[in-house]
Amino acid sequence: MSDSKSSERTDKSLLIQELKENILTRKDVMEIFQISQVTLWKWMRKGVLRYHNMEKSVFFLKDEILSDLRNNGGSLRKRHRGSQIE
Repeated sequence: MSDSKSSERTDKSLLIQELKENILTRKDVMEIFQISQVTLWKWMRKGVLRYHNMEKSVFFLKDEILSDLRNNGGSLRKRHRGSQIE
């Protein structure tokens, strides 16, 4: 095997690993924010958290979750028109 092919495989492996580390499941997000599945669904529906669909799966990107958190003043449970976003 040539060095360039080996290098390409290593680069692809690193990229795949990086992507896997950046992906969160619904369960991951519920555990991070200590929220119920219903609350997560409401946040998704209201656009509080960005999410992605692939086939029948839903996933979140860590970078986007952090950005969403920053955009909401450090808390996603921020008061919104007198009620919580939940």
